[in-house]
Amino acid sequence: MNESIAVKGFVSSGAAGSASAQAPRRVEMFMPDTYKDLSAVAGGSIVTVWTPATGKKVRFMGLTISASAACSVLFEDNAAAATVFRTPKLLADTPYTFDLGNGFQLAAANNVLKMTSSAAANITGTLYGVEI
Repeated sequence: MNESIAVKGFVSSGAAGSASAQAPRRVEMFMPDTYKDLSAVAGGSIVTVWTPATGKKVRFMGLTISASAACSVLFEDNAAAATVFRTPKLLADTPYTFDLGNGFQLAAANNVLKMTSSAAANITGTLYGVEI
């Protein structure tokens, strides 16, 4: 039986004593300690929503948002021009919460998290994560 076992921050794959067993590896878990307020931020064009402290990387771990109009919201790593997270289409004036688990870390220190929406809408809510 090949299964993963998590014990005190370590993960081991494979059945104990089997040829497929691998040495445990450390798994880092993060607790959010940084919260970014979005107060009716105009979507529809790309805007910076999280600028880390100098020399830090953003690890985007979740959000609670609502939009003033039905739209999808896209978050991207500005310097890498890569999509970090895209919401499904949101209903207008309806709160949504997305828990991204251990999150998505931006590609490099000092990269900013950008946001845009698929339609003209004001986005309100909170982003959370860590800066490492």
